[in-house]
Amino acid sequence: MDIGGFDEEIEYYMDEVDVCRRIIDLGYRLRPLPGAAVHHKYLASHRRNSKKVVFDPFPNVKNHCYLAILNNQKKRPFPELRKILRTFADGVRAVADANQAAGKFTDAQRDFFQNRSSAAWKSASTRASATSACTATSRPLANASPLIASCVRNRRN
Repeated sequence: MDIGGFDEEIEYYMDEVDVCRRIIDLGYRLRPLPGAAVHHKYLASHRRNSKKVVFDPFPNVKNHCYLAILNNQKKRPFPELRKILRTFADGVRAVADANQAAGKFTDAQRDFFQNRSSAAWKSASTRASATSACTATSRPLANASPLIASCVRNRRN
């Protein structure tokens, strides 16, 4: 089956979602394998600590937005997609604020998290518009946050 391999834009986080979506789009069904087990070990890194506190949300936010841009414009009415992305952006901001309020982030770490989140949205919109599936013209967003407005692009038919 030819799904074109992994999308090199997605380093990790949501790469399996993209592959599964493309398999389904080709008309195949995904089924669980009886008795199969998956072990996903969560390790500390430069992006998160051993208590699973993420300090750098860039790849998570970028890949989430990138896939939303590429895959949902034709399937969802634009106001619905905008609402989903706005809810996601609000949730990302809330994580930084909650971690700061709980003493897990310093003010500087919260600000870094917020800045990296904004940079991720910008990167996703740039990368998605550079693919053959998207145009470089952004769709106007009335009353949308700059984070969301910079993210959403039209999908070419």
